[in-house]
Order: sequence, then structure tokens, then C-alpha cells
Amino acid sequence: MNCVQTRRSVLTDPHRLPDEVQAHLAHCTACQAFLQGQLKQQSHIANAVERTPTPGLRPIVVPLPDAANGEAAQPSRRRFMTAAASVALGTTGIVGAGLWWRRQGVAPDAAHWAEVVTQHFQQDPTHLLPPDPRAPAEAQALLTRLGARQLAALPPVVQGGMCQLLDCEAAHLVLRWQGQSVVAFLMPRRGQAVLPLSVDGWQGELRPLVGGMVATLAQRPAVARSLAQHLSSIVAWRA
Repeated sequence: MNCVQTRRSVLTDPHRLPDEVQAHLAHCTACQAFLQGQLKQQSHIANAVERTPTPGLRPIVVPLPDAANGEAAQPSRRRFMTAAASVALGTTGIVGAGLWWRRQGVAPDAAHWAEVVTQHFQQDPTHLLPPDPRAPAEAQALLTRLGARQLAALPPVVQGGMCQLLDCEAAHLVLRWQGQSVVAFLMPRRGQAVLPLSVDGWQGELRPLVGGMVATLAQRPAVARSLAQHLSSIVAWRA
């Protein structure tokens, strides 16, 4: 168990850590600090969404559809809670907010999903791990578990696993494409827009596919975009 694997487990669920992760945390001060940071972020999010809006925030909180009947919600704490969570999530609080979004019946837009993906890319550097010969079979099994269907075989997968993005379990893979390593996130959440991504010198795009979304990042943006287009043509989620 190394630091990257430990942090991936912390990002998935910091409250339920396997024994091997706890054993690593017992002697790694850097990962201990990472765990405490994730727990603190969750606490800040929980506190933010329970507060009464200040006068300065009220004008910028936009109406959201009511989850029960599809009508515009009346002025209430629901709209403040969305704004407060957006403020809390905007820089460091992405992880751990999934249950909040689901309870409030709020659907994050494409721009927020793009932010979630780039934040997770920074916190879970799977692309730095060595190639794993089990990765192709595990990626296939993961996509099946997530309910995806494939119209063709994936490009070579060298690393990856499941990750948690808000309330969504997603596939976080590293693939070889056009001679480059490309990080890809495949998630069963409907997308509506194509957006560019850029983080730490890696660039790519977020784009919808049938019943879901795909996000790709590479050191050559044209390669990432090409893979995103390819994956959107061969992976889909059932309606």
C-alpha cells in the first residue's frame, strides 16, 4: 500500500478505510494530513449548508427546480444551501459533497462536473502509478458493474479503478492512445455540453455520451480530445 493507493481509498470514503490503508496511515504523516484535510472539508460543507444566508448572498442565489414537482422553488434555504455549497466546493471541498447534492435534488451543471474532475485528477494521481497488467480486465469489469455497455473494445488500459465524483461512482482509467498516456473518467451522469479541461499542464475535455459523460486529460490536448470522441462513440449507459 503506497501513498497514491491510500489517498484513492480516502477519497472514496474517508470514514470506512480498509485495514491495509489504516496500517499505512499509522506511519505516514503526509497521508495522515491528507485524511484530516478530507474530514475537515466534509465538516465545512456540512456547516455551510446549514447556515442562514447573509444579505450579500441572497441576490446571487438563483432559483432551482423543485425536485418533487419540477416547478421553480420558492425563496427558501434550499437556494442558499446550493450557493453555500458551491462556495465551499469551489476550491477544496469537492470530495464528500455527493450525498448533499443527492439529498437536495440538485443536479450539478457541466461546469461544476468539469471542476470536480480536475480536482479529483489532482488529488488522485493514478497516472503516476506503474502499469498494472490486471488493469484491462478490471476496467472491463468496472464498466459492467457501473451499467455501461461497450460497442467496441477499449484502447489499452494501463491503470485505473473506481472513484467517487460527488454522488456518482465513476471509472478512473489511464489509457494509451496515439502513443500518449491519457486519463479518462467515465461516469453514468447525463451531460449536456462539451467543455475544455486544463489542470497542471494536462488538457482535454468533458463531453456527453449516451446516458453519461466522459472526461479526458493528456499532455497533448488534441490527443485527449480525440480519445474523448472515440470513447463517446463506443461506451454508453442504458436508458
